[in-house]
Order: sequence, then C-alpha cells, then structure tokens
Amino acid sequence: MGGADGLASKAGNFFKELGKRFKFLGEGIGGIIKGVGEEFVGVVEGSFFFLNDMIAWVITVVVFSGTNIICFIELLGNFKQCILYYLLNIIFEILYIPVRIIIWILIKIGIINLEPLIDKFSAFLEKIDQKIYKYSKFHIIHYPKSIREKCFVCKRLKPQVLIDVALDFASDITPMDGRIIHPLAQGISDMIGGGEKLGYVFSPWP
Repeated sequence: MGGADGLASKAGNFFKELGKRFKFLGEGIGGIIKGVGEEFVGVVEGSFFFLNDMIAWVITVVVFSGTNIICFIELLGNFKQCILYYLLNIIFEILYIPVRIIIWILIKIGIINLEPLIDKFSAFLEKIDQKIYKYSKFHIIHYPKSIREKCFVCKRLKPQVLIDVALDFASDITPMDGRIIHPLAQGISDMIGGGEKLGYVFSPWP
C-alpha cells in the first residue's frame, strides 16, 4: 500500500507541476507578447511627449532670449537718462548689505527671524504709498511711473518660465513614472515578467 500511495502522490505532484508549467508557459508567452505591444505603443507615445517637450523648450528658449535681448537694447538706449536711478539703486543695495548680514546672523544663532517683520513693514509702506498716490499721484517708495517704464520695466519672459519648462521636461524624462519613460518601462516590465515565467517552465523539475 505504501508503494502505491507513494506512486499516486508522485503522480499527483507531477500533474500538478505540469499544469503549473503549462499555465506559466501561456502566461509567459502572453506577457512577452503584451510587453512587445506595449513597448511599440510606448515608443510612439514616449516619442510624442519627448518631441512635444522639446518643441516647448526650444520655443521658450527662443522667446526668452529674444525678449531679453530686446529689453537689453531698449534699456541700453535709455542708459544716459537712467544712470542716476541705477546708481541710486546700487547705493541702496550697498547700504542694505549690513542689514541683510545682521538678519542672517540673528537667524543662524537662533535669536530671532526678522524677515517676517520686514515683510510686514514693507507691505505696510506699500499700502501707505498707494493711499498717498491715490490722492496726490505721488509715490513715496517708488520712482514715478514714467521713470519705471523707461528704466526698469520691460515686457520679457521671466527666468522662472524657463525653469518651469525645463523642470516639466525633466519630470517627463527622469522618473520611472514620467510620461516619456513610463510607457517604455511598462512594456519592459511585462516582458521581464513573461521571461521569468518561461524560465520557470524550462527549469529543472523538483
């Protein structure tokens, strides 16, 4: 009886293992086929997003460069009329350096952070300036509008826009869930999974 039971047990294990291997054979082939299909779609999809990001990046660089060059030429043309105001700004920045150093030291040694107080004071001065300008058309903390427009204001693409476009491009390329990488990675993952199951099918029997 023992021999018969052992033989029956071995036969049962054999057919169980055989069924598992047939199952893995089908799943493995299916996974590889699915992965190849996803890889093809991923290449098309990833290439579309890559080209879209590249075009957006090139256009942004061209617009950023063009608008800043135009602004530079305009401000250069007004340099003689504006040099006094530029010098005043430079003097103010130099005089404010000790204040920045003191604020930085106080923050670093953990005594007090004066930046929120300075921001509130600046906002307060801005409100006062707006009130005075409303009734007198005169600014107390800004240059007159005509001087600002001639010497400081110019319509150009801000550097932050360039940075944002570059970060969007990087987010599509670098992480595995990015719009360019993810479609390719999914197909590769399915092919690897299918290959592992096929590897089990042809591995030595236990």
